[in-house]
Amino acid sequence: MKTQIKPMRQGACDRLCGAYAVLNAVSALSPDMTVSDKNILFQAMLHGIASKRQLSIDHLWAGLNGDDIDFLLDLAGGFLKRRYEYLTHHRLRRRRSASVSEVFSRLRESMDKSSVAILRVELLDSKHWTVAYKVGKHRIRLLDSAGLGDLTRDRCSLKRDNFKTRLLPSYFRIVQMVDDEPGPSSSASPPLADKSAS
Repeated sequence: MKTQIKPMRQGACDRLCGAYAVLNAVSALSPDMTVSDKNILFQAMLHGIASKRQLSIDHLWAGLNGDDIDFLLDLAGGFLKRRYEYLTHHRLRRRRSASVSEVFSRLRESMDKSSVAILRVELLDSKHWTVAYKVGKHRIRLLDSAGLGDLTRDRCSLKRDNFKTRLLPSYFRIVQMVDDEPGPSSSASPPLADKSAS
């Protein structure tokens, strides 16, 4: 009987995938971070977002929007700066994509070995944040808090589709480590209105 019970996974009862995506992106770009560092950063992010929204931690179950992701990336950047590591982030170049192939291509062009991308996708009726660390012509490799391993081009769509993963490229963020502290003009892109939560 107990062997038939499926374990709960992150995301089954919460909407913290956005915070996990930021933590996974930072961990990928700063692989020498200790578990203790990751725990401290994660707690700081949750407290930071709760303070920003002037809400209790219970309200985070509603999910994070794009502005919240930018806020958490800025917070993580401040954390890394103490370690003399510098994080920058910006939205994927704005251009209406006509096809999934074009989105894959834009991601490939925007990323290099020192960067990852935080992606927003829709699975059935649920929105989800995940991290792309490698983008090929037909497959995106993921670091995902809910266990997704990859996204294949033929299983993705830009429109709602009950049988495919919907890509939401206007929410994609490119996250990169740089050697020198970025100046004020080279930090995150100016925030755009982004009120939809996951």
